[in-house]
Formats: sequence, C-alpha cells, structure tokens
Amino acid sequence: MHMKKIGLLLVLFVLLTASLAVAETSEKNSKSVRRAGNGNLKMWEMHGHDPAHTGSSTSPVPDYSKYDPHANDLITEVQLQGEGYEFVESSVIVSDDEIFVQSNKYLYAFDSQANLLWYVPTKQGAFRSPAYSDARVIHIDHDYVYCRDATSGNLLWKFNDEGKARFGGTSSVMISGWKVWVSSETAYHKATIYALDLYTGVVHSYLELPDFLDPRGYSQRVKFAQTPTISAEMVYWTLEMEGGDFGALIAIDEQTGSQVEWSYSTELSESFFFNTPTVIGNQLFVTVMGSPSYLLELDRNTGEELWRAYLSGEREQFYNSNPVIYDGKVIVPSTDWTDSHIYGFDRTDGSLEWRIDLPGEAIWSSASVGDGVAIIGTGSSDMLAFSPEDGSILWKHTIACWNGIFSTPSLAEGRVYVGGEDDNIYILDPMDKTILEADVDITPRTLNVKGKGKFVTVTVEIPGYNPEEIMVETLLLQGNIRAEEGTEKIGDRDGDGIPDLTVKFDRRELAEILTPGYIMQLKVTGYLTNGMRFEGVDTVRVIG
Repeated sequence: MHMKKIGLLLVLFVLLTASLAVAETSEKNSKSVRRAGNGNLKMWEMHGHDPAHTGSSTSPVPDYSKYDPHANDLITEVQLQGEGYEFVESSVIVSDDEIFVQSNKYLYAFDSQANLLWYVPTKQGAFRSPAYSDARVIHIDHDYVYCRDATSGNLLWKFNDEGKARFGGTSSVMISGWKVWVSSETAYHKATIYALDLYTGVVHSYLELPDFLDPRGYSQRVKFAQTPTISAEMVYWTLEMEGGDFGALIAIDEQTGSQVEWSYSTELSESFFFNTPTVIGNQLFVTVMGSPSYLLELDRNTGEELWRAYLSGEREQFYNSNPVIYDGKVIVPSTDWTDSHIYGFDRTDGSLEWRIDLPGEAIWSSASVGDGVAIIGTGSSDMLAFSPEDGSILWKHTIACWNGIFSTPSLAEGRVYVGGEDDNIYILDPMDKTILEADVDITPRTLNVKGKGKFVTVTVEIPGYNPEEIMVETLLLQGNIRAEEGTEKIGDRDGDGIPDLTVKFDRRELAEILTPGYIMQLKVTGYLTNGMRFEGVDTVRVIG
C-alpha cells in the first residue's frame, strides 16, 4: 500500500512537471510571435505601417520649418550599392535594429546608422515592400517568396508552390501574427492567395480566386490581388482583372484563409481598384480608379456600400495612393499627371473638409501620419508636411533627388525614410547635426563582469527639457543595448531640484562588451518627442 502511494505521487509529479514544461514552452512560443506583424508603434515594419494599413505612427515627424528649405546637409543620403540604375518606389522598412530597402534590382539591409549589412539581387521589386517580423525579413521576387535572417541575410526558406506560382504585379508582403500573406498572378494556374507559416514557409491555407462577372455580364479572370489589409480576423484584397476595366474587392476569413465572406464589384465600366484598403473599426476605405475616380466606404463586416466621394476632376487618379485615417479625416492624394491635390474627407459621410492644391506637381504615393503631422513626397523631390486636421501646410523641404520621390514615407524614432528615383534612399533627421548634451549617471560605479547583478541603472537629465519628453524606447547604451521595458521612473534621483529619468539596462548584456582592468566611458543616446537627438557619457571602473 505504501509503495502504491509512492508510485501514485511519482506519477502526479511527472504529470505536473510535464504540464509546467508545456506551459513554459507555450509561453515561450507565444512570446516569440507576439510582436510578429503587430506593428511596433515606433517602427515601420511593413507597407502601410501595420496589417490594417493605418499609415499612422506615434513616431514624431521632425520639424523642418526653421531650416533653409534647400539645405541638403539636413538630409542623410544613403547610396545603394548595386550595379546599374536603381530606384525605390516601395516603402523603406524599419525594425528595431535594421533598415530594409527593396529597389528595382536588389534587396538591401542596413544597420540603424545606415551602414550596409548585406544585399541580394531581386527581380521586379521596385513597387513591392518587404516586411519584417521576429528577426526575419520576407520579400517577393518574380518567382519566389523569400524569408531571410534580418541580420545576416541568410536564406531561411523560400516558396513558389512547387513551381506553379508566379508572383507578379505590385503586391507587397503582409504579416499578421505568424502568417505571411502573399498572392500569385495568373500564370500556370488561377491567381491564388496564400497564407504561409512565418517560421517554415509551409502553406497554412490557399484560395484560388474565382472568375467575376463584369458590368456587361462577361466573365473575367483575376489577374492578381493587390497588397492585403488585415483587421479583426478578416483579410481584404482588391483584385485586378485580366480585362483591366473593372474591379472587385473580397473579404476572406483569416483563420481558414479559404472562405470568402463577401465580395464587392464596381458597377461602372473602366472603373477598377488599384490600391489597398484601409480599415479602422467597422469602416473600410478604398479608392476606385475611373472617370471620375472616387473614394469608397464599405461596411467591413458585410461589404455594404455606405458612401462614395468623387474627385473634382475627371482626369484625376489615385496612383499608388491608399487612404490614411486620422482624427476623423480620410486623407488621400490624387494626380491628373499635370496637377495634384491632397483631399481631407469627413470619415462619417465623405463630405469634403479641406483640399491642398499642388499645381504642376505629381504625387504617386500615400501620405503618412506621425504624432499629428502628415507628410508626403512629390515628383519635384519635395517633402511636404501638413496638418491632417485642416490641410494647412506646415513646411516644405527639397531633397537633392534628381528624379522625384514616389515612395510612401516611413516614420520611425523621429526620422522619416523615403526612397528616391536616383540610386538613393533619404533619411530626414535634422537633429543628427545638433545633438543635445545630457547629464548621465550610471550605477554601480564599479562593474564586475562576473557579478550576478541583473541591471545597470542609468539616470538621464537634459537641461531645459522635461524628462517626459524622452522617448524611452529610443534609449541606447553603448549604441545597441536597449532599456528594459517598464523600468522607467521620473523623479529627482540626484537631488538637484531638476527632474530626471531613471531606467535600467541588462547588466549581463553590457558585461559582454566591457574590458576588465580599465576605467571605461559609456555613452547613452536617445531622442526626444520633438525628434531632437541627445547623448551623454559617464565613466565606470570595470573589474572581473
């Protein structure tokens, strides 16, 4: 009897241990994919910023209003290193540590200081944005979808449906959770939508797109699907037909990936979708190309048309311009190839709130919004910042790009990134040349590289600035160690009557780059909410 009790206890112990191990593994797995494709608010990890294509970030747009509008030394120019003429019309992708650029010939990776890490050749990539998630970058070539290690560029997997898929068109990669969404064009079989596993490239689901009846009653085949929009377990795709004279939009269930919930087709001949929808709440906004073109709102759950707002000119078109929603406004640019406009429509009924007229200008991209300021590039290589509330122009700055800016701006950590038509990408960060000096105090004063302490405490004080203006997520110790999330505290740690910010950094991570036996100078850098950069140093004694 005694032995039976011991045996029963052992069984219970084994079961409990196993369940804890499963729970621990499950937690690790959930942590590994928690950020995948969810859109870091301070980064720009995919086309349109996030799966819902909001085009909006909490990262501030730097203020160029106080500078010479033609001063080139306030723009960082990053030259692409490939052979031949290159241009970039896709969005620059910005992760925590890397910058990714897809040109018409190569995919590039740079570090956060714009130093080249690696590049690989591609085909027909100028319009397609790659996407970043969980230390992986996904990009589309003509014949394959590739997944690469973000830091090294090493190939992790590739997919082409056993040679049956052809990835043409202008569709960019979209990531939601652990799923990678891509579409193939009509080639060896019907145009198909795929959901791939982020980590293995294995097909989770696929949908061969059906034919659609055009306004004349003729059946038309889908040529390819544009970049998808993902929100609340639904995936929305605009479809381009082989005839090219009408369009359709479908909503599919994200979980199954193969069930069409509803579809919407344009009823007018020669009107079609060319861009990607934007979803916020139960509202879906999408632009329709036609004569005239118009902005359309649908109920995202049913596909019911709620309103449409026509552009003022018959020749106006939405060229590569997706709607951006901010503060009750739907912001969308247009061009008639001679003049351009930026519209601000009321989100509830489509009434026109404001319009920016840009005579003699071409706009072939979308606007982006960062912390209440909208920004867009133009064919004259101007970066135009304006208020999304009333359309008032805040500033204009000319970039030394000889062939125009047709890349939608990406906003991250107080910087603006755009691709040029001239072998370059450009980074707007005027404070790079004017760095604020911060008072930094690091404890402990003596660091034992073999010690068991978990954290290093850093206090930052910037004379003349409130510590609440410090963007904690931009803080770096020795150039690459980030502050521990949730450790920030505002107070007056040094007792000088001036508020300061205290944060903690991983001690073991720092110990790996320190040299025992020396007194070393450690640097802390970061950004304020207005885009200004700061840095400060302190010395510590290293032992161990």
